[in-house]
Order: sequence, then C-alpha cells, then structure tokens
Amino acid sequence: MLAEKITAAGFALETDGARLVVKPSGKLTAAQWDFIRRHRDAIIAELVGQAANEGGDTLAEALRQACQGLTVTPDQVRAAMSAEDLDDWRAGRIPLAELEAFAKALDRRLHRKPDPALVVDDPLTVPCWTLAGSVVLIRACDAEHAKWLRRWNPAPPIDSETQSEEPTA
Repeated sequence: MLAEKITAAGFALETDGARLVVKPSGKLTAAQWDFIRRHRDAIIAELVGQAANEGGDTLAEALRQACQGLTVTPDQVRAAMSAEDLDDWRAGRIPLAELEAFAKALDRRLHRKPDPALVVDDPLTVPCWTLAGSVVLIRACDAEHAKWLRRWNPAPPIDSETQSEEPTA
C-alpha cells in the first residue's frame, strides 16, 4: 500500500477525504514530496477505504500491530478508546503512530510502569500518582520529605483483570 510506505518512513497521514495532511511535513525529502504528489489521490482513497471499514479488521490489525511487544492487549486498547476515538479512526484522523503511542501509554498505566523518560536515579525524586492514575515525579526537599511522599502517595491498586502475571518494576 502507498500509505504504508509513507508511514513506515515515520510520517503520519490524515485526510478528510479531500485533503491529505502529512506530518511532520518539514522532514519530507524532495523525492518523498514527489511520491506524495504523484500518488495523492490513491493515498487518500486508501485512507478513506480504511476509514470506511467501520473499525473492523483494519482497526483490529492496527491494534495488534500497536500492541506488539507490550503486555496490554488489543482488546484492552480498544476498550480504552472513546466513541470519539473510534469515529476519528474511521475517518482516518488517527495515524498508526498515534495508536501505538496510545497503546504504550495505556500499557504503562495499566501495569504501573513510569514513563522511561521520567525515571530518575535520585533518592529525593518520588513518583506520585494522580487520581486519574498518571504518575508525576516530585522532588522532595529532603530524605524525610521523600519518605512522607512515598507513604502518602502510593501507586493505586491494579485491577485484577489488568494485573500482569509477573510484577513489574
């Protein structure tokens, strides 16, 4: 598929059925621009065809791909998607890269894995959990404050149906 060639190169595609948006467009080479110009209508037709699938096999395949290497399942990701998310998928407004990022974030949230970008090797930096289940890092004033933060901001309990069989760090 033509759209896959573009997304495999690290670009996201969106369409409303008439316009084609490629992000980040500033990183396209001259050859890539030429390819998109020559195949614009076919790429839009592919994206619209995917959207017309009503979220069936195309969404199932995209979810399988988005969950590769994760402990979260495609069913869990689909259940976490709102009706608006599903409508956006059907309309071709959610690229695979965004779906993959959503699956990774959900995997971290369900299995209480902090975002690797937030992990700091500092005894005064304490992960604190919000009511929504997100983790934020708080820098304690001293060791006593860090102990207090850990005591009063534990990770929320993991639902039995989302708990992984092996504990995660």
